[in-house]
Amino acid sequence: MVSVNAERHRLYQALTLPEYMEAWMRLPGNHGRQEVSATCTTESYRIVGRDGDGREVCIAGAYRVSRRSKIVFTWKRGSAPTASPSLVTIRLLGDFARTTLHLAHGGLASKVEYAWHREFWEGSLGRLCMLF
Repeated sequence: MVSVNAERHRLYQALTLPEYMEAWMRLPGNHGRQEVSATCTTESYRIVGRDGDGREVCIAGAYRVSRRSKIVFTWKRGSAPTASPSLVTIRLLGDFARTTLHLAHGGLASKVEYAWHREFWEGSLGRLCMLF
């Protein structure tokens, strides 16, 4: 959970528009120049970047929005058929100058996946807060 100095509508845009996603997403281990590209349609997304070791990382899935206050993503890191999908739920609470973002990420297959995603979300949400 993080509190962001932005109204809910602006924060929703930052979470769903590719040019904003590219500004705040941070892959684990990548402490230098961040090079993430994002593409989105009305129902799906794809994020591609390089981790700290220079390996390509791809995250893709579909999302559904409920009144711009709840976004549910299917989340799959890696393009291998054996990569297991997980589920990310984001709730936005607030309307005016500040919005609280509640994020839950469940269904991760291992402790290694959990640790990677925890670092991803902590770094990314920290950058998101700095945008506003």
